[in-house]
Amino acid sequence: EVQERDPGLFGVGLGLTNERDAGEGFFEDITYRGYGRVSYRNLFGTGRGVEGRVDLQYTNDPEIDFLENTITFGYLEPYILGGHNRGRINLTREQKVFSKSEASPPVVLVQERNAIDLLVERNLTRHLKLTHTFWGFANQRRFNRHNKLTEDEENIAKVGPRFELDFRD
Repeated sequence: EVQERDPGLFGVGLGLTNERDAGEGFFEDITYRGYGRVSYRNLFGTGRGVEGRVDLQYTNDPEIDFLENTITFGYLEPYILGGHNRGRINLTREQKVFSKSEASPPVVLVQERNAIDLLVERNLTRHLKLTHTFWGFANQRRFNRHNKLTEDEENIAKVGPRFELDFRD
């Protein structure tokens, strides 16, 4: 008898690191991280799926004092273009610390990115997957963390293939 697992998934994680060039002691420059994810992979028995994920990161550097975040929402359509192709739509909003100047007081630049990606995936072999970005667009801006003034802004479009080779079981 075959038993299917529950198609709903909930995940959370917490951690800390001293990745931002800590000084003498580990606890001088701690980065706290956390994430939450909710997904459902078989909507109404059709194989369609949705997923939402939030990643948060905070460094206890008082000169930065910014909660970095990434919020992603995705939708999967399992059968497009005649069969074994999967379509994806991903929406992402991200705010990350881009740079911190050496001036006093330091200027902290935050990079904000809002993106949409339309993708088609196909397993070419058991180990090789092709993902083609049919259309991707991102608006990206860098702003001063303290006064919110925009320093730089750009729009980025992308198209093209990506191959993934994976020999895991």
